[in-house]
Amino acid sequence: MGPEGQPQAQEQVQSRKPVVEGADQTPKSKKNKKWKVIVAAVATILLLGGITAAMVVRSIYNKPENVLAIALGDFLLDGEDKNFDAKVNIDLAEATMGVKQVAITGNVQMVGKTTQIDLKVDASIISLSGAIQSNENGNLYVKIDDLPSLVATGAASAYGLTADQASKVAALDGKWIEIKPEDITSLTGQQAETSAFDKCTNALYAAMDNDKLADKVNSEYKKNKFLVVKSEETETVNGQELLKMGVGLDKDRLNAFAAEINKSDDAKKVLDACGLNDDSSTSADSAGTDLKEGKVTVWVNRSKKELVKLEASGDSYSADKKDATLTLTIDVKKPQGEIKAPSDAVNIMTVLQEFGLDPSTLSGATAQ
Repeated sequence: MGPEGQPQAQEQVQSRKPVVEGADQTPKSKKNKKWKVIVAAVATILLLGGITAAMVVRSIYNKPENVLAIALGDFLLDGEDKNFDAKVNIDLAEATMGVKQVAITGNVQMVGKTTQIDLKVDASIISLSGAIQSNENGNLYVKIDDLPSLVATGAASAYGLTADQASKVAALDGKWIEIKPEDITSLTGQQAETSAFDKCTNALYAAMDNDKLADKVNSEYKKNKFLVVKSEETETVNGQELLKMGVGLDKDRLNAFAAEINKSDDAKKVLDACGLNDDSSTSADSAGTDLKEGKVTVWVNRSKKELVKLEASGDSYSADKKDATLTLTIDVKKPQGEIKAPSDAVNIMTVLQEFGLDPSTLSGATAQ
């Protein structure tokens, strides 16, 4: 190579030297790299640990028993508006007055303190449909549909109604009848007071807003989880992938839970208001009424912890004799909003007067 080439070769060798010998890797740079490796390792461990912990927590939270308890608890006790379809089938062991099977279907809407139930009753030889509304204004509203058809079946003559009265009954078809608290007082002869139904309803609403009671229920249920998931599977219902669970009760845990809840003054207020602490409330048990072959199936949106559907069935027995087979189905729907009191309702007193009845004379037998 020429004289000009030597410096170039030397320059190339020198430029490669730092890379080969690591002349620029000072103790400080090595320490920084080591520190970064440690930080990366710790971060990875923390990340993986966090993900694992989150998965464990979610797994526990999504256990069928917990999903079931949350879904049922929210549906029954959260105090939010409700809308659901319900169907009750009663298959009597022996026909009574020509009736062997009864099917009751209806829609239930609850908005605030107003509840409306639209229902239909099919009882072998008779069919009725109508609605009842308990409004937050304190009034009760009732209507019955298909009255002309009912009168035409001979029901009018069976109850001793004249042709004129039967015609007036038919004229009430689909009309709302208003019953005010003072109307009930006038018809029963009792002093005006909050009805037993209203007392119970008000107590239940108060309980739903009682955080202390809610904490007590939650705490005691965690100690005594009486809802038992006997089977589980995934099933698609109306386009939703749901968790389907066969549900049972642990009676010992249920009794322990109830015993602790009954010690709460807040719970006692509800039980007293609804008459569940009275001796009469146990009359069914004392009469030997029992439910056997009970079965409950629940469908829940697992991610939202929301009840979607419930089916329950069982055989009713009295003194070891089967009375009937009962089934209940509930399909939860989206709340529809405000429920208004009927604006064209006819007062019960006006209806009675149209039938030639004097309301002031009806309370005589019950007056105190």
